[in-house]
Amino acid sequence: MWTFLRANWIIVLVAGVLAGGAAWLHWNEPRPDPPPDPRITLIDPQGEPQVMQLPELARVPPLDLDAACALVRKQNEDLRAANKTLQAERPGAFDISPYVRDPVETACADASRREYAFYDELSDALGAPTQRSREDVYQLLAARREALRRASEPADVGGTLQSLAIEAGARADEVNDPDLFLIGAEALALRAQYCAPDSRGAAPCRAATHTMRGEHLFDAGRWRGDARLLRASIAAYRQALSDTAASSAEWVTLHARLGDALAQLSERDGEERRALLRQALDEYELARPSIDPTQRWTIAMFDQNICSIRQPLAAFDQDRVGTRRAIDECERARAYYAEVKDKSSEAAAHYNMARALEKLADWDQDEEAALAAVEHVRRAVALYTEDRVTLSVAFGRIHLADALTDASAFAARRSDGESQIKSRAMREEARASLAAAEPVLREAKAAGYLESLERVRRRLQAAR
Repeated sequence: MWTFLRANWIIVLVAGVLAGGAAWLHWNEPRPDPPPDPRITLIDPQGEPQVMQLPELARVPPLDLDAACALVRKQNEDLRAANKTLQAERPGAFDISPYVRDPVETACADASRREYAFYDELSDALGAPTQRSREDVYQLLAARREALRRASEPADVGGTLQSLAIEAGARADEVNDPDLFLIGAEALALRAQYCAPDSRGAAPCRAATHTMRGEHLFDAGRWRGDARLLRASIAAYRQALSDTAASSAEWVTLHARLGDALAQLSERDGEERRALLRQALDEYELARPSIDPTQRWTIAMFDQNICSIRQPLAAFDQDRVGTRRAIDECERARAYYAEVKDKSSEAAAHYNMARALEKLADWDQDEEAALAAVEHVRRAVALYTEDRVTLSVAFGRIHLADALTDASAFAARRSDGESQIKSRAMREEARASLAAAEPVLREAKAAGYLESLERVRRRLQAAR
């Protein structure tokens, strides 16, 4: 995961001004087009024009230049007005005029000035805080595509491919569109070719690029329930390992990513599930001795992910000791993530603890464990919601319905009226949870999770 932090307060102020632009902008409705042409002519790593194939990027709708330029004009107006107010209140103290995109506004009115730099900066404008919809993300990517076409230096092509992949991957979950992961993975496969072979930084460049490509393929495979994409992610991680120093921090992370992909693949391959989970745990155990003990985030990540692998592996043999060990590992991770306010990671820890508790509830007919599992999943859904990760919220709701169905069965066994009311209420909550998840998953074409939804729905219907 790539993270960019900016400490400059002026940039924060500029973002606040741009956020004030609100949702006044509406992209023109796309017209029906013929099948997209995947071919695009780019400057290759040797500086020569070459026709390349980018079929995923080709599916991005055309750039609506009129609407994009209107957005830039509005942003510039807001920035100029804000700067005027600042200068009046504290003359000379602050100046945000350098953030006004005058050259972009000028080129919007003069087609002869629309070169690489224009589209590159236009895409930055399209990434403003106001632009949060799926259509906005695709317009940003369309601008990056236009920048690619006009780049005259290999370094600009490589940098644009990388920024395109970062933007696509960062927004896929938020706008409920796993296709964005595929666009990112495709761009990164090409971007790896632009790591200069004669540079001392070529190997780290290739490793970082293949690592990110593996992450995009993993996310696409996870949401699509596509074993082919998960295997491609494993191959990308192994490519990255070939350029990574053993026992380095990057090497540790790559083995963890391999473990994650193997564990996810195990959910798509029933016959090999136990073997794949064992391989996934081996990847983590291989890397764990090389973790820097001062890196608390990495330690928490290992605890969380090992927990998520150990739990289903222990379930094969009703291994209560292994299951409780998994709960302890997830709890350590949860406490750290809560401390640093990493909501999605904390949610994942709750999610996995719930799975372990559900198994104990089933094996030992322990109603208290079943109810504890429900509360863990409720907390996971709440945290995912706060973090605005739409797809994770949807899958969390499937898990919540599953846990509620388990817990309702305990109450249904008792004949008193209060228990029967409680059982019905939990089943009703489960139905509502599935109903909320289904349209999100169908829109995302999340086949694997839709299968899980139908399985839980059948369980719920049988519980009536």
